[in-house]
Amino acid sequence: MNISWKYILSPCVIAAAVILIGLIQSAATIKSSQGWNALGLIYGIPLLLLIIGIDAVIKLLVKKKIGLVWLIELILIAVVFFLFKEFVG
Repeated sequence: MNISWKYILSPCVIAAAVILIGLIQSAATIKSSQGWNALGLIYGIPLLLLIIGIDAVIKLLVKKKIGLVWLIELILIAVVFFLFKEFVG
């Protein structure tokens, strides 16, 4: 079974890695920010779980069609981040 790197490294996986880096940075500097970075953790953890869930569902529904996986995930990531910005920011 030969799985392409494009299938493994999909947009949701890249977005999850970026969110994880932000969570690690927020956790590392929580004391120096006097607790303000706790908001990054509060908002980041559910966002990370949502992105990972979207990735799992899309890959289960769209088997081995890399272009379609990328297209659907890019659109859903854009929608999630737009809604996140509208409701949080």
